[in-house]
This record gives sequence, structure tokens and C-alpha cells, in this order.
Amino acid sequence: MKTKISHIHTIKGRLHACRHHDLQCLSDLKALLEKRLLENKINASISHRVKDTDSMVYKIKRKQCKFHEICDRLGMRIIVGKVEDCYKVLHICKDSFLYGSESIKDYIISPKQNGYQSLHILINPPCSSHDQCVEVQIRTWDMHCEYLSGRASHDNYKKEKYGVEPRLNQRKTKNPKSYI
Repeated sequence: MKTKISHIHTIKGRLHACRHHDLQCLSDLKALLEKRLLENKINASISHRVKDTDSMVYKIKRKQCKFHEICDRLGMRIIVGKVEDCYKVLHICKDSFLYGSESIKDYIISPKQNGYQSLHILINPPCSSHDQCVEVQIRTWDMHCEYLSGRASHDNYKKEKYGVEPRLNQRKTKNPKSYI
């Protein structure tokens, strides 16, 4: 049986091995989505990320699953001006990529208890390896501001759902050495 430390090193190794391909895939996907949004006259801000090691380890432990079962390891966020544009972007994703019927979540019509609103769709872009999904989150700027600092903020979500205090930011404290 692997120790926790060797398990973490295995996850880090897999993330490192995939990193270049993952970033290239996300970059290609972003360019493709920007083109499709432009064709449909939708003004949007698109960002992407690869889930960090700590989040991967925590999620694998919490869900008791394997590395390849984490569906949001790769993520893309599309922020638009109007709610109707959220649904237009969702349809562009559905028309452009493979996705499963269970892979769409509408938190706009049915917000989470903390007020979180967004559309989520898991897509399989052509650039992904090993059937790796990309979770696309689609929301308006108002929804995004609420996610960043309102009742639906990620820190408040973690605190309410898991009883976990928000991560302390070493760079923002008066005495960063107190972490050591």
C-alpha cells in the first residue's frame, strides 16, 4: 500500500507530465472558443486553469477516487455580459464538442444554496488526451463578482460545505514568516 507522501508524489508527477499538453490543449480550446464567440457576436472574457496539486490531492481523498476520475482537472471560465449570452455560449459548446447528457449543470435556474450561479458543461475537446474532460463554467460579470466576493464566494462555499476556513494567503499577511 502506498504511503500518503508517495501518493502525493505520484499525483504531482502525473500533473507535471501532463502540464505541457494540458496548457497547450487549453490554449487551443480558448482560441477555438474565441473564434466561435466572435462569429456569434458574443463579447466574452475567457480564462483557463489546471487544478493545482493540493486541490487534486484533497479532491481525490475526499471523493476516494482515482486521478483520471477528476473531471474538473482542466477548467475554462467564460464571462459574458448577459444571462441570455450564457445560454448562447452553452449551445456553442454543445454544438462544437462531445459532451455527456449528465455533464450539464444549470446553477443559473437552480442556484446553489449559497447563491452561486453559473452554467457548467464537461466537454471533450479534440486536443484532450485520454478522454480528459474540460469543465467549462459560463457566467455573467455580476455572477462572477458574487463568486469572487459575495455570499457565493469560493471561500464561503468551502467554509459552509466543509467547515474549512479559507486558505490563508502568505503574501497578504503582515508577517509571512509566521507560516514557517
